[in-house]
Amino acid sequence: MSGNKQYDENGESGFFASLDESGFGDGEWSHIEEVHCSNHGMTLVYKAQHYGKLFALKCLKPEYQDDVNAIALLEKEFDIGFNLRHKNIASTLDFTHVATLGKCVVMEWVDGDTLEDYVRNHEPSKNQAKSIALQLCDAVEFLHSHQVIHRDLKPLNVMISAVGEQVKLLDFGLSDASRFTSFKQPAGTLGYVAPELLTGESNGDVRSDIYSLGVMLKKLHPSLAKVARRCTTENPDDRYQSVSQVRKALTDRKGKWWWGVALLLAVIAIVLLLLPRNSESKKNRVLFPADSVSVNEKIDKDTFETNKELIQNTLETPVHTPTNEKTLSANELPNKQTTNVVNQNNVNELELIDRAKSMALKLFAEYKNTIEDKNLSDIEKAKASRQFSLELEVMVHKIIEDAHIEGSEESKQLEAKALAAARSVIKKAIEVDN
Repeated sequence: MSGNKQYDENGESGFFASLDESGFGDGEWSHIEEVHCSNHGMTLVYKAQHYGKLFALKCLKPEYQDDVNAIALLEKEFDIGFNLRHKNIASTLDFTHVATLGKCVVMEWVDGDTLEDYVRNHEPSKNQAKSIALQLCDAVEFLHSHQVIHRDLKPLNVMISAVGEQVKLLDFGLSDASRFTSFKQPAGTLGYVAPELLTGESNGDVRSDIYSLGVMLKKLHPSLAKVARRCTTENPDDRYQSVSQVRKALTDRKGKWWWGVALLLAVIAIVLLLLPRNSESKKNRVLFPADSVSVNEKIDKDTFETNKELIQNTLETPVHTPTNEKTLSANELPNKQTTNVVNQNNVNELELIDRAKSMALKLFAEYKNTIEDKNLSDIEKAKASRQFSLELEVMVHKIIEDAHIEGSEESKQLEAKALAAARSVIKKAIEVDN
């Protein structure tokens, strides 16, 4: 490639215009264009080119360029921003003098929309809003880890990049850090500033930033309203006490889990009303093979209610059968002509109920993994709930049927007890899990 020929006809890569049009420049600031003027503040922001790159220049309005306090505040903003390097914070690069503008803070240029314009023009989805909220949390938490309080978190100070929709937090003009002794008075923007800053009770701390963050979350998407409400409580002690707590609340699946539990209970209730209850209908149902479970493998009720770790292990670990213990299975029992079969085989009512509980927990563990699968739709989860309830009833029926209990009424009563116990143990597992 030579001269002004930027490409050829053989499919080789190249520019489609003369390199003379690239605007690389000679190192002087050029194409300076005002992009923001603070109505009540002391600063102006310009977009400018330098060595072929775009930058943001923040300088003082002409009437403040000789003001000692205004200059000191601009220098403080540079000092705070220069020490912050994070993917979600616009980089502060230099403090220099630019002809016609005076002293300027040189910052990374972010091509995109302010968060205010982004919400208005794009109407972000629930997932997009959550992504933005978590990126905001990352940026603000990084500030706090460096003992910096932003004190002016608002949509106008957040950019969403045109490429990749990456959050960029900017403007540290009102920020404060523990190492500074000047400009410590309360500051912020009405509508976003925490109440304690307005009353002068505080100069700003982590919780005041969390308040402002909550106001933004409230405007970002309705799905964030619950987290936003706690962020914006009037009493700072009632808010989240750290950004990490805000992030945890945004990513917590507990609410979704309870929705799944409510759906499960509703489906079980409907199925119980629709399922046939007579013996003849049970004979025509499709039965699932019952696993062999040790008759000595019981769940101690008191331990179950008080030992969360035991319950969690029971939910996550499949029910096992020790090889050296006697197991309850159909082929070890006499035929139905023998009366009082359960007692003759040293298997009593409690042991059959314990078996139903153990098997229910195993089935519940499999269902729990399904209901928490974020790739499944609500309809698929509803189908899984119905399948679970059906399998639970069939499983209990099979356990009682394999015991060859003489007398249909006695068999029905024991099956009802075992099914109730199975549902009870699942309910306790849900309570402990949450």
